[in-house]
Amino acid sequence: MKEGFVIAFALSLLVLGALVTFGFTAFIRTIIDHQVALRVGGQSFGWWSRPPVEPIIRIFVYNVTNADEFLNNGTKPILDELGPYVYVQTWEKVNIKENPNGTISYNQKRVYIFNEDLSGGLEDDVVIVPNIPMLSATSQSKHAARFLRLAMASIMDILKIKPFVEVSVGQLLWGYEDPLLKLAKDVVPKEQKLPYEEFGLMYGKNSTSKDTVTVWTGVDDITQYGIIDKYNGRSHQTHWLSEQCNRLNGTDGSIFPPRITQNSTLHVYEKDLCRLLPLSFEKEVTVRGGVKGYRFTPSPDVFASVEKNPNNMCYCPAGPPCAPHGLFNVSLCQYDSPILLSFPHFYMADQSLRTAVEGISPPEKEKHQLFIDVQPDMGTALRARARIQINLAVSQVVDIKQVANFPDIVFPILWFEEGIDSLPDEILDLMKVATTIPPRAKFILTIALFSLGGFLFVVAVICLVRKSHRQSTLHLEGSNYLATASVDQAKKKAKMDTLCLISLTTTLSIACFILGLFCHVNKPTQLILNDRLTMREFMPYFRWWKDTSDVLVTCRIFIFNVTNSKEWLDGKDDQLHLEELVPIVYREILVHDNVTFHEHNSTMSYITRRHLEFLPERNTPGILNKTIIVPNTSLLVSATDQLPIDASVFKTPFLAIRQGVAARMENDFFFVKKGLNFVYSISGDSVFSELTIYDYLWNTKPLFLQQARSIIPSMVPAENVGILSTMYEDPEEHVNVRYGRRYGNEQFFMMNTYEYEPTVPGFSLARGDCFASIVNSSEGATYPQNLNEQSVLIYWRKTLCRAVPLYFDGRVQRGPLVGYKYSLPDSSYDRLPNSTADCFKGPYGPLEDGSTDISKCYHDVSLVATSPHFYARNFTTAHKITGMKPNRELHHSYTIVDPSFGIPFEQSARTQTNLAIPQLTGYASEIRRFSEMIIPMFWIEYHQRELPVYIVRTLQAFYVIRDIEPYLPYALYLACVLLLVVAFREAARFNMQSRIAPTKC
Repeated sequence: MKEGFVIAFALSLLVLGALVTFGFTAFIRTIIDHQVALRVGGQSFGWWSRPPVEPIIRIFVYNVTNADEFLNNGTKPILDELGPYVYVQTWEKVNIKENPNGTISYNQKRVYIFNEDLSGGLEDDVVIVPNIPMLSATSQSKHAARFLRLAMASIMDILKIKPFVEVSVGQLLWGYEDPLLKLAKDVVPKEQKLPYEEFGLMYGKNSTSKDTVTVWTGVDDITQYGIIDKYNGRSHQTHWLSEQCNRLNGTDGSIFPPRITQNSTLHVYEKDLCRLLPLSFEKEVTVRGGVKGYRFTPSPDVFASVEKNPNNMCYCPAGPPCAPHGLFNVSLCQYDSPILLSFPHFYMADQSLRTAVEGISPPEKEKHQLFIDVQPDMGTALRARARIQINLAVSQVVDIKQVANFPDIVFPILWFEEGIDSLPDEILDLMKVATTIPPRAKFILTIALFSLGGFLFVVAVICLVRKSHRQSTLHLEGSNYLATASVDQAKKKAKMDTLCLISLTTTLSIACFILGLFCHVNKPTQLILNDRLTMREFMPYFRWWKDTSDVLVTCRIFIFNVTNSKEWLDGKDDQLHLEELVPIVYREILVHDNVTFHEHNSTMSYITRRHLEFLPERNTPGILNKTIIVPNTSLLVSATDQLPIDASVFKTPFLAIRQGVAARMENDFFFVKKGLNFVYSISGDSVFSELTIYDYLWNTKPLFLQQARSIIPSMVPAENVGILSTMYEDPEEHVNVRYGRRYGNEQFFMMNTYEYEPTVPGFSLARGDCFASIVNSSEGATYPQNLNEQSVLIYWRKTLCRAVPLYFDGRVQRGPLVGYKYSLPDSSYDRLPNSTADCFKGPYGPLEDGSTDISKCYHDVSLVATSPHFYARNFTTAHKITGMKPNRELHHSYTIVDPSFGIPFEQSARTQTNLAIPQLTGYASEIRRFSEMIIPMFWIEYHQRELPVYIVRTLQAFYVIRDIEPYLPYALYLACVLLLVVAFREAARFNMQSRIAPTKC
């Protein structure tokens, strides 16, 4: 039985080796998490409450050397960068209070001590800088009543307040008596007084902060370690436009939740910055003592203009124009002072800001970049440089003579660099031990256990074989019943088969145990989803996305035919009768080509190509040759284009949607009308066109348009205005999307740019156009993964000329697939509740609820999109037409998506295109008949009903894995035990059958 014990011991070593392989790291992480969490009395708590470092702040002041010349002659200001002025800090958290919900509250105490040895000057150095209190007051008064501005100018004259002040560096930082603040203290009501009596850029900071910060300790949930829960009792800020921008759930920058990866985004909150600052991985670094870390820095678009980063729109509460590119407006949390923050020397900002003054050298990444080096396993900051420049936005105010000659300029005041160079050796040594010893120990233990276990197992098996052979020989020599050697050979073969069975069951048992551990730690379904995030080109899901020819997407066009054109023109009918024709059915082929992966930022660029194929089997025979009567779009649009820019001529709000050609020739408006009437009369055209469906879709060339093109070619953008030829005239679309684990499931395949811009062509975030952004939208071929009932899908399609939201509308089963249905809400095309933010308002008024401007995507033709048959909305001019029969089932838009993969297996995008015509005067009577109408032209349905069989089978297989996933590890553990039982039983039986007498190996 010795061999059996050896085998059992060997198997135990192998199992222990597997445990070390898959469980040692988790075990070490548990220990680290326990030590890192903020427990009162613990070592990390002591380091956190009284950091064993002395942070240093280096301040560089911009001294204005030609203030008089700048004020009197308008010369470019010349700045001289002085410094650094260095202060050594001591940090301490005081008034610490534990809370029952796993948080801890405190006040931050900071003491600044000037270090003359490290400084390049003294606190007594005199500098000339912009008078921030005065210039803040004048800038705020720019839009006040004129008499108030004149009164302010008189007060400043009396108090002898000038735009520039001469102060010491110490006064600029820590405070000096300002006459304007002193006056405000005496006259401003108590509840409106500023919380300081002197002005200084760091006034009140050399003390204990009055702000109470509450952070999570990480004891209950290490992923929340150091994250701010509340700031002065608030869980959100109130400065910005969205909850996302008002979040506080970052850290103070000294600690972060452990287990940081290169795909992590760190968030740092600083009160003076007024927001969370997101930091992304840049590179791996090694600090003093050989401790390795990750460097995190702000992304280049963190302070970008809204044109370059539409996500920054929520930081622009006053609306466009917002801060210039590279600047961040913090006036809302600086008592409305026009303070703009940037990185030093306008690093990552519009360089015209730097060249507007002299004396600032070009920015250098090594000197001016903000960064934090973090130990990823513990989340501790190893080294940090917070580099920020303070700027003042100065506005010219004509009625205040002191600044009447001041241009609109961004004036740099100073920049500072705050941080730590290194942690103490004691902490670095502990970090090095905690991060380097466990991996080495794991490697050594794994090799030792597997090697020893494998060696003992092989030795035991060899001993069993030799023992079996020896006992078989003895049995053969002493037996009178075995007549031939063939019987002995059969027994030998049976014993070898038994040994093979023992080896096989043992190996399978180990494999089941390892697989069980693996499935326990890693969910198979999540591994599959993570693999899809990478969009590997040889995988089926990539090939299916690249060429969707296996998916049938039908394009059905429903045309509205006018049945009473003559009676309506003659005035016999007050309503225009429209008849919806049977659909013309095409198949839309979608191909993604020229795919380029940008691994440095985890984005993917490609070209989308779409074209249509006519489906004879799904259409009425001869449908394309059927004759229809429709409004002459080109003629009516030309009349609409000639309207003056003054919106007061419009009687209803939806009418003012076009600026048009003649708006640029307002003085010639009368002659423009006469010219259009002349072209109309000589062309022989009619306000209604009678043509075949094919021509209407693909080859519409009105006589009026041909005549106009022959007279003024430059004013006619296209000769052929067929519906589908216009929609598909440019089949290539350039798109950039996110992919990879850096963005995760939630942002998978969200768009960054369309035609190289983050906005809808023709629309501008800076102008205040609503829904101008296409960022975070999807083209409909695939959506983000791991969707839930709270997810909002953003769908973009050029035909709609905007991105629209889709909201959860229930669970739906289609055959073997179960999906989430997301529908377009009835209010999608409504105006915003706030009348000051009407969508696409411009200078000519908003559209009615239920309609959205699509003119920018169609040569500035006055078109609006609605739901088919005006579903869910009634327009003020709807009484002028008949034939609309709205029906939710037929006319609402939706998509049914597999929630795990984000793959749609049924969807319908339905949109109606209408011609919007305002009041027409001065034209022929037939043209004027169309005044103040929204005329439905057609509506289109893009419909996908099913997926290719191999995609359906893939989803079904995924469902099976998902269903058994909770039980899979335990099933594998059970299989491991059963296989071990079989192995032991066979080993015992083998040993008993083989033994005749004690035999030594």
